[in-house]
Amino acid sequence: MKTKELFMILTISCFLLTACGTSPISGEISDANATEETVEIAEDSNVSSQEQQSDEPTKENIEDTAKETGEETMEDEEPVILSTQFDLQNPLDDASTDQVVYYEIEQEIKTEENNTYSVCTFKIPQLKGDSRIFSLINQDILDHYEEIRKSDEENSLFYAESMSEYDGDLPMEYYDHSYQVTLFSKRYLGLLYTDYICQGGAAHGMSERYFVMYSMETGERVNAVDLISLSKDEFNTLFCEAFKELITANPDEYWEDAIEIVENYDYYDSEAFYLTQDGIICYFLPYELSYYGMGFVEAAVLYEDLEMDLD
Repeated sequence: MKTKELFMILTISCFLLTACGTSPISGEISDANATEETVEIAEDSNVSSQEQQSDEPTKENIEDTAKETGEETMEDEEPVILSTQFDLQNPLDDASTDQVVYYEIEQEIKTEENNTYSVCTFKIPQLKGDSRIFSLINQDILDHYEEIRKSDEENSLFYAESMSEYDGDLPMEYYDHSYQVTLFSKRYLGLLYTDYICQGGAAHGMSERYFVMYSMETGERVNAVDLISLSKDEFNTLFCEAFKELITANPDEYWEDAIEIVENYDYYDSEAFYLTQDGIICYFLPYELSYYGMGFVEAAVLYEDLEMDLD
């Protein structure tokens, strides 16, 4: 009996020792699993944090965005403060577009005896609105007219000096400077300037033209020739044929050598043309192809014939 009891006691002791030993091992496995899960959660948190940081704007991102949207942000900048010697009052609406107004200004140039001998008339266009681009264009227009005003004064002074020995009052001279909006779109503004000068009591004066074109995206001047996709020879051929057709239809209204003149004329390099909404118009000055009363002789070619698209 004692042997059996001892055997049973030993068996129970081993069982209890085994059970006690299993619990810590199971606990270590559980803790290890928990540690791996904690590491995975931490890694996920780091990835999420990095993603959030990448979404936050940096200085470099802001600068890149500003460069990409430079044209748009330029419109939001403060307009240029216009500077001019002209007294701009009572603007008038331009008949061709509701985006332009103009000012009519008359200035007199007098002798030392306060006698008027020159009258200068200016018709000055200005774009409506106060965006920076509009302001840049308006300032360039004003600078252009300021140069004209100074030139008129110099010419008038030269005229007065050349007539210093004239017996009696100086014959009046007139300077008239006007414009015409020939093209107005989202991308371009085209202004055709006309200067008329009549000096010394002549029967009539003489007119000159020049075309100025602006980019509505930058406010800078644009060379119209750069927009022409045709070669120089192709351009000249098209307008030569256009003028020949014009002259042939009414030959009595032009000089006898008018056809020869238009055949040898370089329309491409002459800059004697301007852009409209529909096409390009080349012109000859009075007396070049016909008598004075004919004025500017013009011929037009459509953009579709020139393979141009200004939209």
